[in-house]
Amino acid sequence: MISYEGIDHEMVREAQRHLDELPLLKFIGYELVWLEPGKAIGRVILDPERHRNPMGSVNGAVMMAMADTTTGFAAYSCGSHVCTVSDENQYLHAGRLKGEITCTAEVVKEGKNLIWTDVRICDEDGTLLSKGEYLYYKLGDAHKKISMQ
Repeated sequence: MISYEGIDHEMVREAQRHLDELPLLKFIGYELVWLEPGKAIGRVILDPERHRNPMGSVNGAVMMAMADTTTGFAAYSCGSHVCTVSDENQYLHAGRLKGEITCTAEVVKEGKNLIWTDVRICDEDGTLLSKGEYLYYKLGDAHKKISMQ
């Protein structure tokens, strides 16, 4: 269940619908836990069978999926459907395969057509595993359905 503040309940329902439709997010166990204007927090409870890389630590693809998803929700919380324009991630520390990792994304700047975000992924001890920046293009009002066809 998504906790939220200052966000329209319909936007939260739409965010949950989006999460429910994406097999990758289901597979990695991604959960959006917090949403407010300009900020989103997601988490994954780690499973060594699904989340490890060949070196035995958290796979970078798991963290990148978390970062893209969480920053997308932070951008969406500004009131517009969005799509990723660019992303940059720096992996700073190997993640241990125990407990959970948390992804926090915040909007840095909202322009007329673009939204800039920052993201940080930490383990449950607070160790910074990854940080990055994502840029989003506004597709239209989040309260209206859009067609990508």
